[in-house]
Amino acid sequence: MARRVNRLMLGVEALELVLQEGSDDEEGVFASARVDQEEDESESESDFDPREEEIRCRSTSESSENDDEEVDLRSRSRSRSMPGPSTESRPDYTRPGPVNRSRSRSRVDEEELDAAFDVHLDPEVMNLDLDEEQATYMSDWVSDLTDFPMVPPFTGNPGLQVDMGEDPKPLDFYMLFITDDIIKQMKQESNRYARQTIYQKEHAGVHLSPRSMFRTWKPVSKKEVYRFLALLIHMALIDKPRIQHYWSKDPVLRSTFAPQVMQRERFKAILSFFHLNDNTSYIARGQPGHDPLHKIRPLHNHLKECFMNVYSLKQNICIDEAMCPWRGRSYLRVYMKDKPMKWGIKFYELCESSSGYVWSFEIMHGDTNLSNKPFDVVHRLIDPLLNKGHCLYVDNYYCNPALCDSLSANNTMVVGTVRANRIGLPRDFMNKPLATGEMDFRRQNQVSVIRWKDKREVNILTTKHLPEMVEHRTRTDVKMKPTAVIDYSANMCGVDLNDQLIAYNPMHRKTIKWWKKLAFHMLSLTLVQAFILHNEYLKASRKKPWQLCDFAKAVCLALVMRGGQLNEAAEEERLVDRLSGRHFLVPIDEDNPRKRGSCHVCYKRAKKDGATRAQLKNQASRTTFKCNICKNAFCVYPCFIDYHTKDDFLA
Repeated sequence: MARRVNRLMLGVEALELVLQEGSDDEEGVFASARVDQEEDESESESDFDPREEEIRCRSTSESSENDDEEVDLRSRSRSRSMPGPSTESRPDYTRPGPVNRSRSRSRVDEEELDAAFDVHLDPEVMNLDLDEEQATYMSDWVSDLTDFPMVPPFTGNPGLQVDMGEDPKPLDFYMLFITDDIIKQMKQESNRYARQTIYQKEHAGVHLSPRSMFRTWKPVSKKEVYRFLALLIHMALIDKPRIQHYWSKDPVLRSTFAPQVMQRERFKAILSFFHLNDNTSYIARGQPGHDPLHKIRPLHNHLKECFMNVYSLKQNICIDEAMCPWRGRSYLRVYMKDKPMKWGIKFYELCESSSGYVWSFEIMHGDTNLSNKPFDVVHRLIDPLLNKGHCLYVDNYYCNPALCDSLSANNTMVVGTVRANRIGLPRDFMNKPLATGEMDFRRQNQVSVIRWKDKREVNILTTKHLPEMVEHRTRTDVKMKPTAVIDYSANMCGVDLNDQLIAYNPMHRKTIKWWKKLAFHMLSLTLVQAFILHNEYLKASRKKPWQLCDFAKAVCLALVMRGGQLNEAAEEERLVDRLSGRHFLVPIDEDNPRKRGSCHVCYKRAKKDGATRAQLKNQASRTTFKCNICKNAFCVYPCFIDYHTKDDFLA
């Protein structure tokens, strides 16, 4: 249709140009006509037939009856003044004037222009890249449902593929993904990176203070890794502005859990040296064999394999993008305007529609050896699930007729919204206007394109549904909708559901290293995956599902207990309130009665008054006594009494 309109407009413009040239060059046309007449008469005067000339002139004059009278008179006067045969040898007739001559020329030019258009619109002349498959798409779309193929049967075995035993605990589901192997990998690589960093600092001549974590570092143990993961979950459940606030003694920020699990400086040291792969095996960007995800490759491959092996998907699945938020500097960062987190690292995820379980995923990293075209991404994700009768739901970024044909040939159904300008769709049908509530369709073999007008047009490609309208009830309305639209809306939410669960309790700690942000995001994803499997198990056992918050708390406590006993000294210090309980003064060191310490209250009061570190040593009283429960040193009087009897002991 667009080509026809363009052709018509070009023809009109060319005709107007020819007419304009004819009127502007009127005198030149008359002169050329006289010259042509003289040459014709001198060369072939004997061949002149007056009757044929009279018939031609009459037909020409009849075709110009609607012309302007002034132009017609001028043309007649000019034609009578032209030289020609004598009146005795031919009848008196009117030679066609300039208007008739220009009309004749314009008709010829228009025919030539049409012929030129026909040449340029020929695909063979234009060299258009229309292969046989695309040509078939453009010609074989019909509105006939005869012999519509049947949908393939589902042959999968959905559900957990591992034996969980009797009455499994939340930690058992979490340990399906965070296995001893990945814990060992975290421990080894963190210790390796700590040794490498400390060695570089020492040989670079960097001055390190005696209390620097580089001097006080001790290799991390397997139990400490469990505790480290437990604290990450705790920080996801209880969000505080800074990490040190979890160990704060301030009444507003005070919490008792983190100090019981691990000392603050130890946690910060493990977080600083946390690593997943060996830096010495890294290949620089631009070199052969470069891996953009080298930093997280062991965790990435381990989780991807576990996600596939532990659980088998139900029939309805979907593919969509997810985002790991990141606004720092990284060539992996992309912008997606329709996502809640618009800047970040993009994931391609294949999810179960009903539960949101991520069965497979890819991280978009711009590797030139790996195509990021939607068609290729879909096939890499879904290839292990082909020929099982799954139904894939995708949005208009992925959906096109070629993808539908490819998956349909492998007994996999496709349902998805499609852009109207996709190659292979019938153009006339896609541009056809629809009334509100109207539905229309076209079919080509197994693939059907359904158009429906609601508030705006909805285009659906499906290899599963017939073009049928059913009654759809909502809380406030009843509307007729195509079955494909209803089914798509109900099953395209898998990735969004998973993103929603991650957003409740994300482990997104502020960091300047993109790979750490990505690793913590994958740990958040792992917790959500374990939660989904736990609830699927409870549903199969006809038990009430848990909330994500309760599941995370149970996993956190279990990881702490797996990492050893709690810090009893910190537990006593935090759990017992200073204003209650039986507090008594005892020597700081029973074996050395002369050992002294700075009074806790005097030190705090001097610090509040703005004393420097050197002044604090002089202003804080030295004492040999401490509280048997609080473990702080106190003056016998009045600091000990003020601390245990006043809300604001610094007043």
